[in-house]
Amino acid sequence: RALAHDADGKLWIGAIGEIGHLEQTTAGGWRYVSARDALRAAGLEKVRVWSAQATPEGVVFVTDDHVLRWNGTRFEKWPIKAGYNLRPTLDGDRLWIFGRNVGLFRMEADGPRNVFTPPDLPSPEIVWAVGRAEGNQKEPLLVGGNAVYRREGNGWKQLDRLSEAIKG
Repeated sequence: RALAHDADGKLWIGAIGEIGHLEQTTAGGWRYVSARDALRAAGLEKVRVWSAQATPEGVVFVTDDHVLRWNGTRFEKWPIKAGYNLRPTLDGDRLWIFGRNVGLFRMEADGPRNVFTPPDLPSPEIVWAVGRAEGNQKEPLLVGGNAVYRREGNGWKQLDRLSEAIKG
């Protein structure tokens, strides 16, 4: 369900009940290395991974109710009870995680930080955060229903031309 290359070139795999990676053997083949023991050590045996993203701090796995990060030796974990799929978006080296019932998180060195709670969002119909429109913008664009929004000052501006293009 989820694939990501880390900085060492390992291909990480996330699935239902499993996280691991492929590594090349000396004979040039590939071998799967399960991280199931590390998941158990983190108290997570029944994971359902939806996404994997490589970040400078390690590979981040988004599950039904946790954000996990492999830091090279163990899984770090942060519970996020979204009640609906968490949706990650990689924007350069910055990882954003959106949950309709919990808001928008930015993945930082010490874990996910809730940047905007649901009441802070421009519309209750927001379902996705996508990459920034401009390089100097701090937050991603938010998409929902028939509208796209960009953060401006202390508020949100609907991008009319882009919103018109996605209607329907």
